[in-house]
Amino acid sequence: MTEEVKDTSDKLDIISLDDLIAADINAMLSENSGSDTHALTKPICEARAKAEEDGNDPLRMSLGLLHDLLNIHLRADDRAEPFGPMWQSAEGRTCTASDFRGEQTEIFKEYAPTIEHPVLRARIADITWYNNRKLGDTGRLAVSAYAEVIERRLAGDLHRTHGDDGNLHDLADIAQRMVTIAARLYKSGDWPSAITDILKSLFDACVEAKSYIAFVEVADIAIAFDILDWSQILEGVEAIVGDGDVHDYPMAIQRVWSLAEHGYAKLGDTDNQKRAQEAIVEQDLKMRGQVNQASAEAHWVRMAIDKLRQFGGNRDRITELRKELRDLEEASLDDFGRIPMEADLSDLVSGTVKVFGPLTLPDFLLRFAVLNRSQSKAELEKIVDEASEKYIMSSLFAGSYSDRDGKVYAQTGAKPDTEEGKAEWYKAQSLRHLEIHRRFVVGGQIEPARKLAMANFPLEARHFLPIVYNSAFVENGHHMTFATGFARFFQGDFISAANLLIPQLEHSLRYVLKNADEPSAKMMSDLTQDDRSLSSLLDNMREELVAIFDEDLVHEIDLLFNFRPGPALRHEAAHGKLTDAMSYSADAIYACWLIYQITCAPLVPYWKEHIAPQIEAEAF
Repeated sequence: MTEEVKDTSDKLDIISLDDLIAADINAMLSENSGSDTHALTKPICEARAKAEEDGNDPLRMSLGLLHDLLNIHLRADDRAEPFGPMWQSAEGRTCTASDFRGEQTEIFKEYAPTIEHPVLRARIADITWYNNRKLGDTGRLAVSAYAEVIERRLAGDLHRTHGDDGNLHDLADIAQRMVTIAARLYKSGDWPSAITDILKSLFDACVEAKSYIAFVEVADIAIAFDILDWSQILEGVEAIVGDGDVHDYPMAIQRVWSLAEHGYAKLGDTDNQKRAQEAIVEQDLKMRGQVNQASAEAHWVRMAIDKLRQFGGNRDRITELRKELRDLEEASLDDFGRIPMEADLSDLVSGTVKVFGPLTLPDFLLRFAVLNRSQSKAELEKIVDEASEKYIMSSLFAGSYSDRDGKVYAQTGAKPDTEEGKAEWYKAQSLRHLEIHRRFVVGGQIEPARKLAMANFPLEARHFLPIVYNSAFVENGHHMTFATGFARFFQGDFISAANLLIPQLEHSLRYVLKNADEPSAKMMSDLTQDDRSLSSLLDNMREELVAIFDEDLVHEIDLLFNFRPGPALRHEAAHGKLTDAMSYSADAIYACWLIYQITCAPLVPYWKEHIAPQIEAEAF
């Protein structure tokens, strides 16, 4: 794929203020009690279909515009680019805020104050201000509308479309966006009391509801903008963890204790800082008790040891845990075996949509991980042998491969007469079949499922944190990189996804080997040690990798990420040669999905019991 990726979105029609007002959205939404954009899209979509049936084009176009605005993906934690398309691909994308710059934004400036439902008012006012930062009054309108959404949700007047109203994570996102705008519009210390009051009310509500993740996010906002001081934050910490349920998600509780550890350090309270550190480590060890695989247990013990080392002064505890870790490492070799396929998706695109459509988010994320499996190495060699017999000339001549600049980067020989060299020949000859196979899987399975996911669940990095925190494939310190990469992958931002995820594969393989007590570092001539590269791992530690992952998966990793003249994606990404167009290729998309599958693999046996509840707790 050499052509540049192009956005094929049509130029949007300008909808006049008169047509927008004539749509009478206030009457349509007067009884709507939704606190999120999804709650508003259904009645608008139904009314648009009726307008189309009646041949009322102005109404259809006005409602279509409102529907598009509500379906823009708000990423509240991304201050630089908070709005993005709900999904995108090489063929095009859905709308984003910048599509409405210019004349339509000026129309929105007049239209936004007329809207009664706070969710729609906040969305249109926010996009208007985002497109033209000079419109301070419209920005203030967005702030007040977001505050109204939070206030009315806490009062019980508005409700979530999905999940329990007591889970306040969505309100934390709204609060983040509210204060981000306010910080640009008001001088420090001169914020309207309505903003600070509503944030304090949300903070108290998080404590009462024991919404741990939302509590941490609201606390971070309150500290960053001097709305609460550390003594108030820590009082909330002690209240929310004081009588927590033993079944509460340990990683959520750990985030609260991490906040406390930082706060007590700020105040110079060393005794309580130490207590918080002990609680942080205890949550890792609680996670060890929630898994049933040795590699996963070793992962959590290693994370606890890493934290104890960072905190300092825990030599005896570290020694005790290292003894346990060695026992777990010896028992961990069988944990990354082949993932069983749960369904035969024969009628690919329609079959994929049919299978994935009715699933909940945790089930969706699991099913997405197992929608395909690595092709058998033996079967690939059989296919190559059959092709060489059918097309005899193809096996008689050597081949060379050139890049887009004309440089020859790899050469392959003719079919060897002996077994020596045949392994490399098999790999080279199987590349064409694998290229077709990946296009088939990406076009028929991965892409339909991914687009359906974004239509049903606007996924962000937080949705993947329970997966990456629990996976024995992801080392401590790499969680947000993996989670952000998976989020960008589902969102269709394959440039970001490929450049985040592909470089992580090599280190994660080394991490798994380390947990299996198979150190991968090599001794240099000057007696220093250096980590092995992916090619060195595959050349020198292939048996150890096969013992953990199985031969077919290791073979696929080799052909996709390492082998020349294959895609060699690890090399391309590591050396800055992964072009924009290559990031949207079937090889790169498949590679991102494969890393997602490997990350999920050790979690499959206890997904329903442990992972699914954590996704629900963290994501909603």
